[in-house]
Amino acid sequence: MLKDYLDKINHCTRCGFCRIWGWADLETVCPVYKYTPGWETQYARGRVKLAKDLSEGELDLTPQMVEHIYQCTLCGRCEVACPVEMPLHEIFQALRREIAEQGRTVPEHRVMAENIEKVGHPFGARRRHKYADRSKEEGKVNILYYPGCNANYNAPKIIRANKEIFTKLGWDFHIMDEDACCGYPLYESGQIEEMKKAGARNLDIIGQYHPNLILTSCPGCFHALKNIYPHLLGLTQPYPVMDISQFLFSEIKNNVSFSHYDQVVTWHDPCVLGRQLGIYEEPRQLLQSIPGLRLVEMKQHHEKSKCCGASLAEVEKMNELSMQVAIDRIQEAGEAGADVLVTSCPACYINLKRAAGFSQSKVTVKFLSEIVNEVLNHE
Repeated sequence: MLKDYLDKINHCTRCGFCRIWGWADLETVCPVYKYTPGWETQYARGRVKLAKDLSEGELDLTPQMVEHIYQCTLCGRCEVACPVEMPLHEIFQALRREIAEQGRTVPEHRVMAENIEKVGHPFGARRRHKYADRSKEEGKVNILYYPGCNANYNAPKIIRANKEIFTKLGWDFHIMDEDACCGYPLYESGQIEEMKKAGARNLDIIGQYHPNLILTSCPGCFHALKNIYPHLLGLTQPYPVMDISQFLFSEIKNNVSFSHYDQVVTWHDPCVLGRQLGIYEEPRQLLQSIPGLRLVEMKQHHEKSKCCGASLAEVEKMNELSMQVAIDRIQEAGEAGADVLVTSCPACYINLKRAAGFSQSKVTVKFLSEIVNEVLNHE
């Protein structure tokens, strides 16, 4: 609960380093702030003050305050910049939980929760392709590939690329085709009880397969299954879980042959995969093992990587903000001399692809699995 963070909230020195810091060429720490009117509550310091006043009962939230709170992408970049090491991501998550428990979250988030409860995913009445081709739909499997809602409904190329990799290498796998959202979007919006319901349903379906390993291609799904279910929701999740970037690195680096890939490539660190889960080097080392590929870093990378703004696209009135933030990142890739920007988060992949198209950038956006599948020699 938000009140549990009051002592940590009071550690804020009001320095403003979460907005602008004196690093060379760094205009703002917050990726969204420069595209807003500039109210104090539109970056971390002002949101911390909102959290303090709300937890002390000194504030009645207005719709504009709620909107400013949800303009935060929860990227965690401000937490890296904070000189007193405040757990800003946890504080803002607790703030959203408080808002949701008051029934004050934005309408799009309420619709998303209803969709997940009714049809098992956030996107409502939509159809999609099914990818499972295993004759035995239940029973123990070795690798249970859990694509996640975004790949299923908005980026099927990710699933096809992974399926082709698994098939080429002869791995025993099954694609989980059931619509069973992990609930991570509910977590980000603060709707924790709704996430717990979605998580319980999800685990019931996973349990039918008794997998030796759950393999995810979405950092949010990975974080939910590995950490949020057992530690926040109290849900028992007994199966090992790996992210696709970890798995591909561990299983195929130095064990397969790659064809030549004559492109300059840069890696975009997804916020959840990087700042929350600490996975930075595996995808970079995998890319560096591909002959001919030249890996360059953008100006902001690793724990200081810039967010792509994808989570803002969930809310209609914040869609333009989302696009502006993503275009910034595409431009940064171009400035680094990259031909291709690679990532392994479906939300980042989708938002950066549309930003590259909208801005008519020459930078191509690809998912990590697409690159690997393209160069993987099948013998």
